[in-house]
Amino acid sequence: MKLKDGVQLNALKYLACEHKELVTNSALQSIMPLAIWAADIDDSRKFEKIIITHTELIQGNPLAHHAAVIYARCLGYLLKNIN
Repeated sequence: MKLKDGVQLNALKYLACEHKELVTNSALQSIMPLAIWAADIDDSRKFEKIIITHTELIQGNPLAHHAAVIYARCLGYLLKNIN
């Protein structure tokens, strides 16, 4: 079902904010492609902003946001140090 621009995004943000008490791995499952894309970003604040902005769409819990940043950094480290 296609909704008008912005409606889906607002619905996702609403659902994430309404369920802050829930901590699931859905945010971590969806972060891998973005973590790979952002692996070369050395600016910590910019990196965190990118990861948290994405995670906020899926999960409203701040703990999940920080966990996603750590997870994404770990993935980036592993990609850079594959040998």
